[in-house]
Amino acid sequence: MIGDATSAGDDSLRRGVVSRLSGQVGWPGVRHAGDAMRFPRTPDAVTDRINTRTYRARRVVRYYGSTSGWLDTGERVAMEFACSLGAGPPLLDIGVGGGRTVPLLQAISAEYVGIDYVPEMIEVARERFPGVDLCVMDARQLDFPDASFGFAAFTFNGLDSVSEQGRSIILSEVRRVLRPGGVFVFSALNHHGAVDRVLLTPPKPDSWQRPRRLARWSMQQLQTVMNLQRMRRLVREEADASIRPVRAHAGGLIGRYTSLARQCDELVRHGFKVAACLDPQGMPADPGGNHSTFAHFHYVARTDS
Repeated sequence: MIGDATSAGDDSLRRGVVSRLSGQVGWPGVRHAGDAMRFPRTPDAVTDRINTRTYRARRVVRYYGSTSGWLDTGERVAMEFACSLGAGPPLLDIGVGGGRTVPLLQAISAEYVGIDYVPEMIEVARERFPGVDLCVMDARQLDFPDASFGFAAFTFNGLDSVSEQGRSIILSEVRRVLRPGGVFVFSALNHHGAVDRVLLTPPKPDSWQRPRRLARWSMQQLQTVMNLQRMRRLVREEADASIRPVRAHAGGLIGRYTSLARQCDELVRHGFKVAACLDPQGMPADPGGNHSTFAHFHYVARTDS
């Protein structure tokens, strides 16, 4: 998964979408109602072992430490819409990784805290942004008092890096640390998306004339096959959710994929009101539409005032 920077030419589109979202009440069809790291012995343990091993790999840390800008237009529109709802400081940036979101979200709130459960990621982020409040912390156990933040964000589908039980705990923890009327913006992998169903890819046409590129492609495919074999017993498929390898990093991550409707229901069950669901282009997602072309969705949710 590679983030795409948003061009200035998208400004008029974003303004129009935000304007339409600002007039939207709720979401159609949804009910409204320290640096040491120790993982508990829970169903998350296996998922944590797999995903943290990948996240801590040097090439992966380098990748996240080099990314910048918005993941896609949808991420930017979601943040702008959250601001239009009155999301205020302080801001909690969950899963900050190598620091991609630090300058983006500091522009929204000078009162900023970034956390990640991978120490190597925080180390890189601190090097990139010295003096910023960044710390190692697991989102399943947020070390903050109740109602500490006005705005929370969990970008780049980080919520899907833990088990279903872990996701539920994170949603409860975010709800706890948000103030009344607080806003939560996050992205989540789309169960009905077709992109991550294909993990093995053919080589680029000119690879046969470039031996080094062909060798890299061959090693990546081999690594993907090994990862698929290692995770095969963890794969689960339901009508509206699944647990399976993620295409990124040679299939080295296992993620939870959720349908749009199920994710909205989960938010409601955890005490949020769904304010908006956006596709990667920043357009409101149609609950009854064909979602096969979208790898993920962006969600904007609120707590009761």
